[in-house]
Amino acid sequence: KGCTSVTSVKFSPNLTSIGESAFENCTVLSDAVLPASCETIYDKAFAATALKNVDLSYVKTIGKSVFSNCNSLVKAIINNSWDSIPESLFDTCKALETVTTSGSTKLSNIKLINNKGFYNCTALKNIDIPSVVILADDSFNGCTSLESISSSTNKMSSTIEDFGTNCFLNCSKFNPIFESNIVSQIGAYAFKGTGVQEVNINSTTGKIVILGNGPFQGTKLKKVNIEIS
Repeated sequence: KGCTSVTSVKFSPNLTSIGESAFENCTVLSDAVLPASCETIYDKAFAATALKNVDLSYVKTIGKSVFSNCNSLVKAIINNSWDSIPESLFDTCKALETVTTSGSTKLSNIKLINNKGFYNCTALKNIDIPSVVILADDSFNGCTSLESISSSTNKMSSTIEDFGTNCFLNCSKFNPIFESNIVSQIGAYAFKGTGVQEVNINSTTGKIVILGNGPFQGTKLKKVNIEIS
């Protein structure tokens, strides 16, 4: 932690885990290839480093804020078995452009993006999360280049039930048609400052749609249709 002159790390092929804050604030660390034996990475292990690419294909368990403030990180490959993105995993990774699994651009098993999972990832343009159910608070807040979270650029995944507070705040290029029959909550300022123009909610599940303060404030909204049956 805090070794400001270390540029690369070579791991033992038998390494199984990397401890909390192990390389945090190693600000010029740009090369750290994880061995296939590494299955666990703890909180903040590589926070505020200069890593450019990370391959997490073999990592089964990963903590919070592992790559937060890694402003040089461009590409991340995650394990296809993950069902969530941990809190602040890529928080303020301003160069991050691509997040995939080893075999697909779709993050097919991801059901939850935790708080600040992709907060302030200003270069992230597209990410395909077709099965996501919950977008927690600030999950994509400040992703000013974000255009799509699915393979269809003008629609969101129909599986999303919960949009957390500020989840797309100031994602100015994000302008999908909002269509859902299962949404149960849209948090405060969830879409504030986005380009959303049309909202169609038809709750056929009997769930109560909860709208927080100003979820569509500052958008280009032209049409709203909310029906609960």
